[in-house]
Amino acid sequence: MSSGDTVDDICASIEQQVLASASGTKRMKVKSLLKKYGIERRTEANTYMITEALGTLGLHLNPSIMKLGNTWEMNLEDWVYLSKQAAHPIVENSPSQTPQPPSDWNADGWFDRICSLRLRSEKEVDAKFIVHLLLKLGYSEDDRYDGMTFQASVGSKAKLLEIDFALFNTEMESLNNQLLLVVESKKEDRCAKQVELRKAINQAKCYAIWTGSHYWMVTDSKILEVYHASRIGKLVCIPDNQVPHSVEPPIFSCAREELKDRFATLYGLVSKEALTKYYLELVGTIEEIQ
Repeated sequence: MSSGDTVDDICASIEQQVLASASGTKRMKVKSLLKKYGIERRTEANTYMITEALGTLGLHLNPSIMKLGNTWEMNLEDWVYLSKQAAHPIVENSPSQTPQPPSDWNADGWFDRICSLRLRSEKEVDAKFIVHLLLKLGYSEDDRYDGMTFQASVGSKAKLLEIDFALFNTEMESLNNQLLLVVESKKEDRCAKQVELRKAINQAKCYAIWTGSHYWMVTDSKILEVYHASRIGKLVCIPDNQVPHSVEPPIFSCAREELKDRFATLYGLVSKEALTKYYLELVGTIEEIQ
């Protein structure tokens, strides 16, 4: 950090280098990013500050440099990738090479049984619906981080937030720190109310963007919606007592009764296989920020 340079100056310089990149993405090591801001020792406060400052300019950091849960997922020697906007989302009408579920995906009849499920609490939605669905989507227990906490901004205040389910690919070293998907769980029938659904979508979007995920899912088991971040804007979560004025349309939406017929489409969008492919393409650049 040169004397006289402000945080805004440094962010603007990084933005210009990203915009000049042929791929729209540039990379640098975590230690180099911290050094640009004159930071010698990584803390929750300064990684939060960098993430927020870059996010104000619409710059994604993949993976997140912040502390996720109780540990630093990123080592100082790891690469972090910066892009001005997210890659194009995987969409329902993707080409035929879209990942397909295994042939025995409903061999146990789970998709037939879920239509008659009666889930009496959010915990039951988690245990009897979401956990099973994530296994069907290819995520192992090691991939699934339940109740992952992180620090972010809610309104004008810093607050410790908790993601219901954070999904990783723990088998692939190059993506070991990249959060693939955020899942926000609600009590059954909660999302039937549009105000509550919009709050849940905004909540999940906030969690996803702060932690470097481009995809998030919201479900109360009766309704399931998937979203993709095309551009992040300012990194601020809307307080719980406020409702976002508008919500971008989902890239996937279905009722529980439709899930069996539409599972192959959901698998092609947010399975571990599909999102592994997506993020590998996102972090494939070798162009470095100077």
